[in-house]
Amino acid sequence: MLVPPPEEQESIGATLAALDDKVRVHTEIARTAGEYRALLADLLMTGALSPGA
Repeated sequence: MLVPPPEEQESIGATLAALDDKVRVHTEIARTAGEYRALLADLLMTGALSPGA
């Protein structure tokens, strides 16, 4: 089995770790946006907040 040299392996690992971090951040953004959407929908449906406010 051929493997890249250690320096290239480290670079690949760092790139994959950075991508993992981005996935975590984007997942958190999507979760938070979903929570805000649900809250806003509830406020609009109950009349606690008007669309023009």
